[in-house]
Amino acid sequence: MMLGLAAGLVAANTMPAQAATLDVCPSGCPYATIQQALAAAASGDTVSVAPGTYPGGFTIGKHVTVVGSGAGQTTVRGTGRVGVGITVAAGVRAIIEALTVDAAGTPAKTGDSVYNDGTLTLRYAAITGANNNWALANFGGTLTVDYTSVSGNNAPGIFNSHGAVPTVGTVTIYHSTMAGNGGPVSGGIENGDIMTIGQSTITGNGGERAGGIDNSGALTIWGSTIDGNNGGGISNGVSGTTGPASTLTLRGVTIQNNSGGPVGGIWNGINGVARLDHTRVVRNIGLSFGGIYNQGRLILSDSVVRHNIPNDCVGC
Repeated sequence: MMLGLAAGLVAANTMPAQAATLDVCPSGCPYATIQQALAAAASGDTVSVAPGTYPGGFTIGKHVTVVGSGAGQTTVRGTGRVGVGITVAAGVRAIIEALTVDAAGTPAKTGDSVYNDGTLTLRYAAITGANNNWALANFGGTLTVDYTSVSGNNAPGIFNSHGAVPTVGTVTIYHSTMAGNGGPVSGGIENGDIMTIGQSTITGNGGERAGGIDNSGALTIWGSTIDGNNGGGISNGVSGTTGPASTLTLRGVTIQNNSGGPVGGIWNGINGVARLDHTRVVRNIGLSFGGIYNQGRLILSDSVVRHNIPNDCVGC
């Protein structure tokens, strides 16, 4: 009997602790800020944030989930002139859900919204107000963006690169919108590593090389729309740097109504390999080339390229 009881006590003492939920609200909760809750949290815990506006400028350094009450109700506001709203540390698995990250604390302040160095899932969220480098940046980490809006940033919406980090950055985007962002190269997305986009919309962004997307890595897009961007739709392998080819694969994508750049629809540069399958490139207007300007390798399969100004496909 005693042996059985002792064995039971040993088993009980070695059982993992149950994950906790830490409540954050402006008043009446155990924690008044997300930073306080994160400091008290253990790996696996959930930080539940009530409606309200909370200061940003913090790092998630544990495997936790941060859940707001909705992107229109819970806001993490940027701090400092070039402050980052939220940073996910390397080696950390985090989920950020149902909240808005607004990089600009006031109109006079500028900053970035979210930096990911770890493994981050961002869903049912909104990223806005960045006016510095990037709104949502992935540096050699793994980033999943689902049912999220990245909009209204005076900076590229999503940036993916390993930078000085040897690990390749991987980004997957589903059911999301990149709209109304602007940057010196591309307004919507800048990809330098591996990215997949599905069932998403990139619209109303502005940039000098491509308003929608600039790709110098490996980019696959399916079932999505690149529409109404100022500076052109997509540039692929245009950076002029040597190295592995930039690959662009489009399946069931519509590229339309883009204008204002050297190329209206797709600029496939000298370092670009592009494959279009069941894709439409229509009604784009470029300063020199309308639908597609190809300097690299281009494969068109069951695709439509028409009604572009001043031309449909040069170098095809």
